[in-house]
Amino acid sequence: MQFTLPSNLGSKSAYWLFVAFGLGAAVTYLYSPPVTIESSQSRRNKVDKAFFLGVTVTFPSHEDLAEFKRLFRPLAEHVEKFELGTLSYKLLESDKEPLRIQVLERYQDKDYYLNVHKTSAPFLKFREELQHLVTKGAVIAGESYLETDVGFI
Repeated sequence: MQFTLPSNLGSKSAYWLFVAFGLGAAVTYLYSPPVTIESSQSRRNKVDKAFFLGVTVTFPSHEDLAEFKRLFRPLAEHVEKFELGTLSYKLLESDKEPLRIQVLERYQDKDYYLNVHKTSAPFLKFREELQHLVTKGAVIAGESYLETDVGFI
């Protein structure tokens, strides 16, 4: 077999250096373990004894429900991006009561909820904006729980 030296390589030593580099890269690729990038979500799931909060809101009208969703979206986006101690933060719609939603919240611990999430500027703004829905008749109820070691999420 005849090898032709590429014109931009001036000597045989440069050529063999090029071949050795290519072989080294191929061997490294074939025998290295796969590299995975752990997502923020998978990092967030590695917590024991998380603090849960379920907040249920019942609205007097579909317009009020739509307004809540509009107000909630920027808060949820902030939480997902900046609050890594917030493990889950999801708006759920009732499949039985069309004017009822629940916000399911899961935090690494209760202190994180109290000292980080609940004091954040976006949360405080959301709470302030939510008050006009309450004055229009929205009913808010909440329950909190501590995670056990039984079951999975």
